Amino acid sequence: MRNKKVIAVVSSLLVFTVLCYVGSFFILRYSISLHGSFTLDEDRSVETFSLSYNLVRINDKLYYNNNNPNILSPEGIYEIDSNGSRYIEKLGSTFLSRHYEFKGKMLHMETDNGMDERPLFNHNVFLYDPKTGEEESTVIDCDAEILDYRVYKDVLYLISSNTLYSSTDCENFKPVTSVKNMVSEYSDYKYGFGGNCFYYVNKDNTIKEFNLSNKKTSEYKIPKKLRADTFDFFVCGGSPIYINWTDEAFIYNVKNNFDLLCKTDSMATWCTAGNKLFFYKRDNIVSIDIKTKQEKEIIANTESIRVRDLYVFGDKWLYYEDYDSSLNRVPQSGGDAERIFGQ
Repeated sequence: MRNKKVIAVVSSLLVFTVLCYVGSFFILRYSISLHGSFTLDEDRSVETFSLSYNLVRINDKLYYNNNNPNILSPEGIYEIDSNGSRYIEKLGSTFLSRHYEFKGKMLHMETDNGMDERPLFNHNVFLYDPKTGEEESTVIDCDAEILDYRVYKDVLYLISSNTLYSSTDCENFKPVTSVKNMVSEYSDYKYGFGGNCFYYVNKDNTIKEFNLSNKKTSEYKIPKKLRADTFDFFVCGGSPIYINWTDEAFIYNVKNNFDLLCKTDSMATWCTAGNKLFFYKRDNIVSIDIKTKQEKEIIANTESIRVRDLYVFGDKWLYYEDYDSSLNRVPQSGGDAERIFGQ
């Protein structure tokens, strides 16, 4: 009799445990209560850019590509707003995709050859409409091989081996300017947009500037002492930023005569908002104003929270993703962090 009672108790505990897991799975998969209040109150008129692509903002919602899943949070896209988060099952897994906002929709393209070699993107553009919950695909009318793509000011730009193309409807593309000698490292193409200009690093050790409005061109010669085989390049506050990798990362403001902004031990992830650049600096996340060089510590001791990626969409919030599939945010001015996805 006693053995039967023990078996019954153990069986009940196992059933309860399974139900808890199943219940947690469905709660997290279809509706996650946020940790405290959640609003997207910020000025989005400032130009922003993030190195990583797992989070995108569309109107008053965030869309998070969870590619580090666990038993409670499956891989795929989640929609996050003030009511919680929902798993968008029809979008499935898009691990290799980079997502952008394009005219109120979420845009991404996919590769035909995965990550085993230099990616070539196929000629399909996928657009998810949050209003209808439907995704549609459009075939690009462009014969060139597509090496990379970027959305800037609601225009889709394609990078080929020698030309930059643009389209406002994702179907009809026109050539913008030559990029024949753009520097690249594997699939990392050295270019950026900002201040209504397109910039890229040329193999002749110059940074080319093409004004998207008046079509005028300029160039900036990279000083010989700053040249390096390994470097990063992006645009912040309308100025190209050149990062020379030696034992440390030296960050230079190109338009200000390659003025040294600061140096750091890591540039694994970064993002920009207006004149502010957010990045790692000796286990801290800091911001620096590229005009004034004023630095501010945003989050101290990131080793304890295992930060993976940084994102920004306006002038108020800095979002960060950690290795536990949690998404958090903190005021750009510093302060307490707020978790908006995960446990």
